[in-house]
Amino acid sequence: MKKIVLSLSLIGAAYANEMPEETCWCPEPTVHSSFGYLSAGLGPLPIPGITVGAGRRIVTGDETAVDFGVDASTFLFVSSVKGYANNLWYFNQKPCSQWYLGLGGSLGCLVPIGYCGARFEGFAAPNIVLGREFLTKKGNKRFIQIETMYPIFLFHEFVNYPAVTIKCGFAF
Repeated sequence: MKKIVLSLSLIGAAYANEMPEETCWCPEPTVHSSFGYLSAGLGPLPIPGITVGAGRRIVTGDETAVDFGVDASTFLFVSSVKGYANNLWYFNQKPCSQWYLGLGGSLGCLVPIGYCGARFEGFAAPNIVLGREFLTKKGNKRFIQIETMYPIFLFHEFVNYPAVTIKCGFAF
């Protein structure tokens, strides 16, 4: 029995050395490239709405980038506009895709629609971001991320539930 196991181990080791390494279809690593982007998504959840935005991601180090931009969203009778800035840390870096985690903050305002005498309401909130940046087969940079704002500090009160946005970005 020991001879059979030993023989199979040696055969397996011999084939493993002859197998070619898996290669990525990307011609070169693109971890360190800055880009501007347009984004679209859903949120802020738990109230489903449509979010659109534009931003810029600037690489600041081997594993870090700064992401800033503006988002606008609308749902039922309220729209919101916010500006944000996040510091991103990339981990599991590969030439074609990498995961990142980010921390930052948002400032914005809620705009009531269709209410007479309604007022604008400003807000500030810390951000937590988790996402994946990748290249398409044509070499176009994309990302998908989940952004959570919690807690949300309205200028007149405190909101004790998270606002989650799921969005996809398209580099230009």
